[in-house]
Amino acid sequence: HDIFSGLVISIGGLSETVVKESSSILLQFCRQYCSKKQTPSVKDDDSDYTPLLISSMSSLFSIHKGDDRVIVPLLKTLNLLLKHGILEALQPHNSPFFPEMIPIIASEMESSNLVKIKLCIDTLIYLLQISDPIRGSAYKKLVVLLGHKYPRVRKYASEQLYIQFLSDRNTVGISIEEAATRAVAIDITTSSAVENVYCGLAPSVEASEKAQDLLVTTAWDGPVKEVRAVRQ
Repeated sequence: HDIFSGLVISIGGLSETVVKESSSILLQFCRQYCSKKQTPSVKDDDSDYTPLLISSMSSLFSIHKGDDRVIVPLLKTLNLLLKHGILEALQPHNSPFFPEMIPIIASEMESSNLVKIKLCIDTLIYLLQISDPIRGSAYKKLVVLLGHKYPRVRKYASEQLYIQFLSDRNTVGISIEEAATRAVAIDITTSSAVENVYCGLAPSVEASEKAQDLLVTTAWDGPVKEVRAVRQ
């Protein structure tokens, strides 16, 4: 825990060299000891440090709630791990980590620190890779941010959502509510086969194109009343 805490602070540091080296060291460790694929030289029974990793991360989020000196580096670290697929094996049906993260991220967004809010948006974008009900929850919060009181937050959220519409594998698909219902049904089943459920960002190709058009043509940093009407 102490080593991880030190790496978190280093990853959020001001020196580019320190940030680069600390990030590289953490990723190297995680790929060897926390990923689904273990190296042949490491025994499977003592090589999975994922529980310790997420325990330390959850502890830091809890202890330092609202303390930007720790939370900002911690968000950078979480996004680094999500970006490189280190936590992709953690899905709602087998780990409480991401369900716990959603309210934590929502709480940290209630801030005047634009850097932290943007990092929270980045985290929500990465959480769209996680199956429902996490994906749907993250998507809802991103849409809500299109009406945020800060113009720069609205603009950044719209840009990230537009990129997601272009690249998402499940842009067109089932509703958030239907996906959540299916996810609950799968979670309580005794079947050994696990299906990850992903809601769509739009119900049809036409709706997706209309949403993309609104995202790219609206001046999201304009008057808040006007953009909230567009968001609706």
